[in-house]
Amino acid sequence: MSACSKTITWKEEVLLHDGTTLIVERSQTRSGASEIGQGPPITAHSITFTPAGSKEAIEWKMNESDIQKGQVDLKLLALGIVQGTPYIATMPLGCLVYAALGKPNPPYLFFKYTNAQWHKITLSEFPAEIERPNVVTNLYRDREFLDAAKMTGFVPAASVKEINSFNVDKELATILKNPLVPRANSGSLVDCVYFSGSLKAPTPITPASGHLPN
Repeated sequence: MSACSKTITWKEEVLLHDGTTLIVERSQTRSGASEIGQGPPITAHSITFTPAGSKEAIEWKMNESDIQKGQVDLKLLALGIVQGTPYIATMPLGCLVYAALGKPNPPYLFFKYTNAQWHKITLSEFPAEIERPNVVTNLYRDREFLDAAKMTGFVPAASVKEINSFNVDKELATILKNPLVPRANSGSLVDCVYFSGSLKAPTPITPASGHLPN
């Protein structure tokens, strides 16, 4: 076992639903004990952007929470701006978090930026225009996306799409609008052992008590 801490930052080109692009800045911190050769878990990550026509930068940030010690709880999937309002789609990281957050199906948590704050919203409130992940979703592939940024100073949208093409689960390929049917060995969060009742799920907690964005 080894323990270390490292923070990296990079820029990405995000392709929005209307065909325009937005350059965002992302950051992640990996720290704590890990198996040699695997690297430590992600304990914080963020995305910062300035919408077109605005001078104010907006940040969405996820820190280590109380649900699973030593890791963040959500994977960032998509950033969208619809009618001037920013939205974010995320996914619980692992069965423990999925169960503690109430086992949403489809397995996402959505957020809307209003009144200078991020607020958790329902699937029905999330814009249908935001159809698929448009940011690098697997932050453990840092060598790949950092290499992609060397020529232009940011990860091009085409490279983001290529990196994400390795995602085989339905809920990572598109932002699903309908519930998934659990299937054995599907790899989906909705097929977690907690979902089936094979193991006792942790007591559900609210996003606020789990230090998720409100």
